[in-house]
Amino acid sequence: IPRGTAQRLFPDAEETVLYIRAVPGQRERARDEARALLRQLRGLRPGAEDDFNLSTADQIIAQFDRLSAVIGLVTLALAAVSLVMVIACANVANLLLARATVREREMVVRAAVGAARSRLVRQLLTESVVLAAASAICGIALAQLGVWTLAALAPADLPRVDDIRVDGLVLVFALIIALVASIIFG
Repeated sequence: IPRGTAQRLFPDAEETVLYIRAVPGQRERARDEARALLRQLRGLRPGAEDDFNLSTADQIIAQFDRLSAVIGLVTLALAAVSLVMVIACANVANLLLARATVREREMVVRAAVGAARSRLVRQLLTESVVLAAASAICGIALAQLGVWTLAALAPADLPRVDDIRVDGLVLVFALIIALVASIIFG
Protein backbone atom coordinates (compact mmCIF):
# COMPACT_ATOMS: atom_id res chain seq x y z
CA ILE A 1 0.00 0.00 0.00
CA PRO A 2 1.41 3.42 -0.79
CA ARG A 3 2.26 5.42 2.35
CA GLY A 4 -0.34 8.15 1.64
CA THR A 5 -3.10 5.58 1.20
CA ALA A 6 -2.07 3.80 4.40
CA GLN A 7 -2.21 7.08 6.32
CA ARG A 8 -5.72 7.79 5.00
CA LEU A 9 -6.95 4.26 5.77
CA PHE A 10 -5.28 4.02 9.18
CA PRO A 11 -4.87 7.57 10.53
CA ASP A 12 -4.26 6.39 14.12
CA ALA A 13 -1.66 3.75 13.22
CA GLU A 14 1.57 4.19 15.13
CA GLU A 15 3.52 1.74 13.02
CA THR A 16 4.51 1.59 9.39
CA VAL A 17 5.32 -1.86 8.12
CA LEU A 18 7.59 -1.96 5.12
CA TYR A 19 8.42 -5.29 3.48
CA ILE A 20 11.53 -5.36 1.35
CA ARG A 21 12.55 -8.28 -0.77
CA ALA A 22 16.19 -8.13 -1.69
CA VAL A 23 18.43 -10.24 -3.84
CA PRO A 24 20.77 -12.40 -1.74
CA GLY A 25 23.99 -10.50 -1.25
CA GLN A 26 22.20 -7.15 -1.57
CA ARG A 27 20.26 -7.27 1.70
CA GLU A 28 22.57 -4.92 3.57
CA ARG A 29 22.36 -2.39 0.76
CA ALA A 30 18.54 -2.68 0.70
CA ARG A 31 18.47 -2.22 4.49
CA ASP A 32 20.60 0.92 4.22
CA GLU A 33 18.33 2.31 1.48
CA ALA A 34 15.22 1.56 3.58
CA ARG A 35 16.83 3.27 6.58
CA ALA A 36 17.66 6.33 4.48
CA LEU A 37 14.10 6.43 3.06
CA LEU A 38 12.51 6.14 6.50
CA ARG A 39 14.81 8.84 7.91
CA GLN A 40 13.80 11.11 5.04
CA LEU A 41 10.06 10.38 5.47
CA ARG A 42 10.30 11.03 9.21
CA GLY A 43 12.29 14.24 8.71
CA LEU A 44 15.28 13.11 10.77
CA ARG A 45 18.39 15.25 10.54
CA PRO A 46 21.82 13.74 9.88
CA GLY A 47 23.32 12.46 13.11
CA ALA A 48 19.93 12.20 14.84
CA GLU A 49 19.03 8.85 16.38
CA ASP A 50 16.59 6.65 14.45
CA ASP A 51 13.06 6.71 15.88
CA PHE A 52 12.13 3.46 14.16
CA ASN A 53 13.22 -0.18 14.02
CA LEU A 54 14.19 -2.26 11.06
CA SER A 55 13.74 -5.98 11.63
CA THR A 56 14.86 -8.86 9.47
CA ALA A 57 12.74 -11.93 8.86
CA ASP A 58 14.99 -13.91 11.21
CA GLN A 59 14.42 -11.37 14.01
CA ILE A 60 10.66 -11.46 13.48
CA ILE A 61 10.65 -15.28 13.52
CA ALA A 62 12.71 -15.29 16.73
CA GLN A 63 10.30 -12.82 18.33
CA PHE A 64 7.34 -14.98 17.24
CA ASP A 65 9.02 -18.03 18.83
CA ARG A 66 9.49 -16.15 22.13
CA LEU A 67 5.89 -14.98 22.00
CA SER A 68 4.67 -18.52 21.30
CA ALA A 69 6.58 -19.79 24.34
CA VAL A 70 5.01 -17.11 26.53
CA ILE A 71 1.53 -17.92 25.19
CA GLY A 72 2.13 -21.58 26.05
CA LEU A 73 3.13 -20.67 29.61
CA VAL A 74 0.13 -18.37 30.02
CA THR A 75 -2.19 -21.11 28.75
CA LEU A 76 -0.68 -23.57 31.23
CA ALA A 77 -1.07 -21.04 34.05
CA LEU A 78 -4.69 -20.43 33.02
CA ALA A 79 -5.41 -24.17 33.14
CA ALA A 80 -3.80 -24.47 36.58
CA VAL A 81 -5.71 -21.47 37.94
CA SER A 82 -8.96 -22.85 36.51
CA LEU A 83 -8.37 -26.17 38.25
CA VAL A 84 -7.64 -24.42 41.54
CA MET A 85 -10.82 -22.35 41.10
CA VAL A 86 -12.93 -25.49 40.58
CA ILE A 87 -11.44 -27.06 43.70
CA ALA A 88 -11.98 -23.86 45.71
CA CYS A 89 -15.60 -23.61 44.55
CA ALA A 90 -16.25 -27.23 45.55
CA ASN A 91 -14.71 -26.58 48.97
CA VAL A 92 -16.79 -23.45 49.52
CA ALA A 93 -19.94 -25.32 48.46
CA ASN A 94 -19.16 -28.07 50.98
CA LEU A 95 -18.55 -25.49 53.72
CA LEU A 96 -21.85 -23.78 52.96
CA LEU A 97 -23.70 -27.11 53.03
CA ALA A 98 -22.07 -28.02 56.34
CA ARG A 99 -22.97 -24.62 57.77
CA ALA A 100 -26.56 -24.99 56.58
CA THR A 101 -26.94 -28.35 58.30
CA VAL A 102 -25.46 -26.96 61.53
CA ARG A 103 -27.70 -23.88 61.39
CA GLU A 104 -30.85 -25.86 60.61
CA ARG A 105 -31.67 -26.12 64.30
CA GLU A 106 -31.05 -22.37 64.76
CA MET A 107 -33.49 -21.56 61.95
CA VAL A 108 -36.14 -23.86 63.46
CA VAL A 109 -35.78 -22.17 66.85
CA ARG A 110 -35.98 -18.69 65.28
CA ALA A 111 -39.10 -19.67 63.35
CA ALA A 112 -40.67 -21.13 66.53
CA VAL A 113 -39.91 -17.91 68.42
CA GLY A 114 -41.80 -15.97 65.75
CA ALA A 115 -39.29 -14.85 63.14
CA ALA A 116 -40.93 -14.43 59.76
CA ARG A 117 -39.78 -16.65 56.93
CA SER A 118 -38.87 -13.54 54.88
CA ARG A 119 -36.65 -12.30 57.73
CA LEU A 120 -34.79 -15.61 57.84
CA VAL A 121 -34.33 -15.63 54.05
CA ARG A 122 -33.15 -12.00 54.13
CA GLN A 123 -30.58 -12.82 56.84
CA LEU A 124 -29.21 -15.80 54.89
CA LEU A 125 -29.06 -13.78 51.65
CA THR A 126 -27.25 -10.94 53.41
CA GLU A 127 -24.68 -13.35 54.79
CA SER A 128 -24.18 -14.89 51.33
CA VAL A 129 -23.80 -11.49 49.62
CA VAL A 130 -21.26 -10.32 52.22
CA LEU A 131 -19.31 -13.56 51.76
CA ALA A 132 -19.42 -13.20 47.95
CA ALA A 133 -18.36 -9.54 48.08
CA ALA A 134 -15.43 -10.30 50.37
CA SER A 135 -14.41 -13.19 48.13
CA ALA A 136 -14.70 -11.04 44.99
CA ILE A 137 -12.52 -8.33 46.54
CA CYS A 138 -9.89 -10.91 47.51
CA GLY A 139 -10.07 -12.37 43.99
CA ILE A 140 -9.59 -8.95 42.40
CA ALA A 141 -6.60 -8.26 44.64
CA LEU A 142 -5.07 -11.64 43.73
CA ALA A 143 -5.73 -10.98 40.03
CA GLN A 144 -3.95 -7.63 40.19
CA LEU A 145 -1.06 -9.20 42.10
CA GLY A 146 -0.86 -11.94 39.47
CA VAL A 147 -0.78 -9.40 36.64
CA TRP A 148 2.01 -7.45 38.32
CA THR A 149 3.93 -10.68 38.90
CA LEU A 150 3.53 -11.86 35.30
CA ALA A 151 4.55 -8.46 33.96
CA ALA A 152 7.62 -8.45 36.21
CA LEU A 153 8.62 -11.98 35.12
CA ALA A 154 7.99 -11.37 31.41
CA PRO A 155 11.01 -11.24 29.11
CA ALA A 156 12.26 -7.68 28.56
CA ASP A 157 11.85 -7.92 24.79
CA LEU A 158 8.25 -9.16 24.95
CA PRO A 159 6.17 -6.67 22.97
CA ARG A 160 3.40 -4.70 24.70
CA VAL A 161 4.21 -6.07 28.15
CA ASP A 162 3.25 -2.66 29.56
CA ASP A 163 -0.30 -3.15 28.20
CA ILE A 164 -0.95 -6.18 30.42
CA ARG A 165 -3.62 -5.17 32.92
CA VAL A 166 -6.78 -6.28 34.67
CA ASP A 167 -9.67 -5.16 32.50
CA GLY A 168 -12.43 -3.12 34.16
CA LEU A 169 -15.24 -4.82 32.23
CA VAL A 170 -13.99 -8.22 33.33
CA LEU A 171 -13.95 -7.03 36.95
CA VAL A 172 -17.52 -5.75 36.71
CA PHE A 173 -18.59 -9.04 35.10
CA ALA A 174 -16.88 -11.02 37.89
CA LEU A 175 -18.57 -8.92 40.58
CA ILE A 176 -21.97 -9.35 38.99
CA ILE A 177 -21.49 -13.12 38.65
CA ALA A 178 -20.39 -13.33 42.31
CA LEU A 179 -23.44 -11.41 43.50
CA VAL A 180 -25.88 -13.32 41.31
CA ALA A 181 -24.39 -16.66 42.41
CA SER A 182 -24.64 -15.65 46.06
CA ILE A 183 -28.27 -14.65 45.63
CA ILE A 184 -29.19 -17.82 43.73
CA PHE A 185 -27.28 -20.27 45.91
CA GLY A 186 -27.37 -18.32 49.19
